[in-house]
Amino acid sequence: MSLEWIQKKAKAKPSIVIIYGPSGLGKTTLAIGSKNPIMLQTEEGLGILTKKREIAHSGLIKDYDTFVDRLNKLIDTDDLPFDTLVVDSLDWLEPLIFAKTCEVHKQPTLESFGYGRGYVEATKYWREILDLVNRLRNEKSMRIVLIAHNQIKTFHDPSTESYDRHELKLNKHASALVLEASDMCLFLNYKKGTVKVQGNKGLTSKTVQSGRVLVTTESPAAVAKNRYGLPEEIPVVEEGDDFIVRAEKTWAEIGKLINKK
Repeated sequence: MSLEWIQKKAKAKPSIVIIYGPSGLGKTTLAIGSKNPIMLQTEEGLGILTKKREIAHSGLIKDYDTFVDRLNKLIDTDDLPFDTLVVDSLDWLEPLIFAKTCEVHKQPTLESFGYGRGYVEATKYWREILDLVNRLRNEKSMRIVLIAHNQIKTFHDPSTESYDRHELKLNKHASALVLEASDMCLFLNYKKGTVKVQGNKGLTSKTVQSGRVLVTTESPAAVAKNRYGLPEEIPVVEEGDDFIVRAEKTWAEIGKLINKK
């Protein structure tokens, strides 16, 4: 009996990366700093960036079928001239998935399904998109960058008291699927710390924030993950006038940290 089918090394694949965080912190700017990107847009907001740099993009996509069609066209194109797919954003893609689910099942809203079944049905379309995204990674060697906003929700930890934390702004079923599919989920936020301030009542502590960081590891404050053993925080490069160059340098730093492992 032959054992030639046994492999000892796995071919490295480009990463599937989620970047999420509050509005206005530069998630889109950071994402398009990845190598040679093409962006699929489900929300507005790219215009100001294209005034400073040409960025390949789909234009605003307003329905699920068009989004899937754009993914399939990328898959079917020989010699695809892009190295990164950016989806901006997941939480604006979600209503398109909900609308598709209601259309197929002839329901006015997801709540009309009853007992949360509508949200479960919607996961079929999330899986279809994730399957296509994986094909782009595997067949076209593309890095996948998925942008999302954050929400603060109470996490019920059975081992301790409940607490609030930052999560993806998605339904819990979709969030679980997307997180499972990703290699990195990076929470973009300002680095926070405390300083002592002298006041009328003596020394008091004051919270201050400095440069932006990408949180790579889950904590009570935020959902995050990485499969590369990265530091808990990676500083975003802030030096320089060109926002794309700063973003490119940040991706270069992430690459160096991954290659060290």
